[in-house]
Amino acid sequence: MNTLWFCFPQETRRKLHGTPTDVQRKFRALDKKGMVSQGMEMYLMPSRLAHDPGFTIEFINRFSQLDFRTIHIGETDPDFLDTPETAGDLARLADIVAMLKSPAVLLHAHHLRDNRAQRADLLRNSLPGTEILIENNGFDNEWGARPENVWTILQECPDFNLCMDIVHIKDFADIRLKDFTKPPILERIREIHWSCSTYLMKGDPYESRGYQGYNPFHALFPLTDITPSDSTLEFIRQYPVVMEGVVPPEDSEYLFLSQELEIILNGVPK
Repeated sequence: MNTLWFCFPQETRRKLHGTPTDVQRKFRALDKKGMVSQGMEMYLMPSRLAHDPGFTIEFINRFSQLDFRTIHIGETDPDFLDTPETAGDLARLADIVAMLKSPAVLLHAHHLRDNRAQRADLLRNSLPGTEILIENNGFDNEWGARPENVWTILQECPDFNLCMDIVHIKDFADIRLKDFTKPPILERIREIHWSCSTYLMKGDPYESRGYQGYNPFHALFPLTDITPSDSTLEFIRQYPVVMEGVVPPEDSEYLFLSQELEIILNGVPK
């Protein structure tokens, strides 16, 4: 998804973020290195869909054949689901979901904090037949990060399920992985977002290794001093895993991303 965030100039990564154009350039770069053989989760901002050229036929054919094809949506406005333009934006999103044969759409929990019943109905009605996943927030929104609030959404929306983001849990000193990996939340987990949180670190782990000026909140584990436990790795392997640790542009061969994948598959090298 945003793994290659730093690999594009500041101006274009901000301007194109959340558009089909942005998705395709990241996909091409990852695909060239053989990193999307199983699938990809793309990030789209519904409000930007009307002003973008859209997906090419080549991309549609390639992406729709992958095993994993989730679409992550979001906006800077936490209340975007209440705006007058949203119905039209979601209609365009629905066309993309159908075109790419994506079985699921996910969004952060804080978008369903308020006016929940109406917002949930809008998602259901706009995206019929599509599974809706809720992702726990990180440091940017404590309400959406707390397991009790996430569970409130899942209780009131029994047809919605959970994308559990590991890094967002680690953004907080008082929230634990076990808070999300026990009943009743456990039964609702459908996918995992995987990276290393730097939010509570004293310094930038990338900078200490010679990669200056990035300070990613979603870090690759091989670029930190943190190693995931065997029990955590064993747990996440039960689900589709989306790698979100960002690649510094100096790593043009994506060696650290390959090392991250190796950790997920086979554990930390002894």
